[in-house]
Amino acid sequence: MSLLKNIFLSTFMSVALLVTSFSAHAAEDLLPGLTKEGVSQAMATVIETTDQIIKGLENGTDTDELLAMYKTTKQTAKMIVISGTADVPRSKGNSRMKKSRKAMKAGDTKKAIELAEKALEYYKTMEKKHFK
Repeated sequence: MSLLKNIFLSTFMSVALLVTSFSAHAAEDLLPGLTKEGVSQAMATVIETTDQIIKGLENGTDTDELLAMYKTTKQTAKMIVISGTADVPRSKGNSRMKKSRKAMKAGDTKKAIELAEKALEYYKTMEKKHFK
């Protein structure tokens, strides 16, 4: 009986691992109709907006405009779903953007720029690994 139980459990685990893919995909349940091309476009938008945030921080752009860009980045990054450990760069990038926004609101522009640059590096790493 123990042997049968072990065989069943290992078969179940094998099937479960095969069904679960470790690739980039759209959050179909959250955003119906979003394709892989849509996710790629979302990644490009996140990178572009993060770059604009860095330039805006360096040039002294209005705080309200920067906050709108941070919000766009955050919302667009939610469209990108990567399963498994491949999600680490996105999570780290989002974390750095959150800290950058807090630093910007506190008036520490230098720290905000550094954190946004780190986030941009993570986003570019993710793009290279999964979208090209």
